[in-house]
Amino acid sequence: MRIFNLQDGALGAVKDVLEFITFFLSPLDTAASLRFLKEYMNVTFVKRPDPSPTLIDERKIRSGDCLFILRLNTGDQMIYYGTGSHSAHTAVALWMDGQLYVVESTSPVILRTPYKKWIDAFAKDKGVVSVMMLPLSDTYRAKFDEQKAIVFFKSVEGRPYGFHNFIFTWVDRTDETNFPSPGTSEACMSYLSLFDHIDHKLIKKVWIEGVNMRFKHYYSLPPVETFAEMFSVLNAHNISYRDVWASPERDEWVYSDGPSMVCVAFVMRLLRAAGIFGSLEIHGTEFTPRDLYSLGIYDTDPAHVPAECKARDPGLNHCILVGGYQLNPPDINTITPYAHMNENCGSLPIKYQRLPKGC
Repeated sequence: MRIFNLQDGALGAVKDVLEFITFFLSPLDTAASLRFLKEYMNVTFVKRPDPSPTLIDERKIRSGDCLFILRLNTGDQMIYYGTGSHSAHTAVALWMDGQLYVVESTSPVILRTPYKKWIDAFAKDKGVVSVMMLPLSDTYRAKFDEQKAIVFFKSVEGRPYGFHNFIFTWVDRTDETNFPSPGTSEACMSYLSLFDHIDHKLIKKVWIEGVNMRFKHYYSLPPVETFAEMFSVLNAHNISYRDVWASPERDEWVYSDGPSMVCVAFVMRLLRAAGIFGSLEIHGTEFTPRDLYSLGIYDTDPAHVPAECKARDPGLNHCILVGGYQLNPPDINTITPYAHMNENCGSLPIKYQRLPKGC
């Protein structure tokens, strides 16, 4: 049994829940999103005078260039606040058969979209969606094997989006440094357990299957079907749910409907398949969008920014391809890839410093 102290009392808690549902689970106005990000993350997005697409020559976009999406009219604020990211969705450019595509893992499946069609779709959102492009540096461009990237993409095209490990990507540690206040792992367990009684099929997809993978590969335990069974097994073997939750995901795991890749896991696996990480053992399912744009693999030399982008967003070291706001996170291109990256890292608002030091 878990007992939680309601800071605002019973009526205040009901009010808070209603505000939460209104804010995160329904369409938002941009002003409310910007206020939330400023108050809780100390992030201010600079407004662009013209949100229309930057008319960049497609030949200046090359396979392996990464795309980061900021959305201000959805529940993506949960991802921003929980991880410290300035982006909640990622994709990657890939030339195939003479045409430039954007390839991505997005609900419901992994797919490709011609670049112009993809950008034009965001332009219809009237500035509330912005896209940042980070091109590979010369060093990593030389390592990128386009044909291997294409082979990988075609091997997973049409596969389902990675719902099974979405929650597990977020949590790396057992010391609560992945949970911004007032969130806690115990509160999350309580909510998930409650929802297991409301929509068991959903909870099995987003939680139970991931637990069973960890039971199998880390503890040699049989699978469970419900939250009640999970806690029974944990108690019988003196295992903390925190240890299970923080156990690193492995890219090679295959779930009931195939490999499970959220947006950033898909991009990372494509980059790895293309060879840019060499022999380093890096698992893309442990990355968030922030982890991806923090990688020190990009060309951020202002002299190399296309003229079309400089004209639209002077002062930035990268392109904003479309949208009403600039993306300019402080930690772009800052961390050299290393083995088992992001498997044991925490960070908390407002500074979102990576913990422990050197992580």
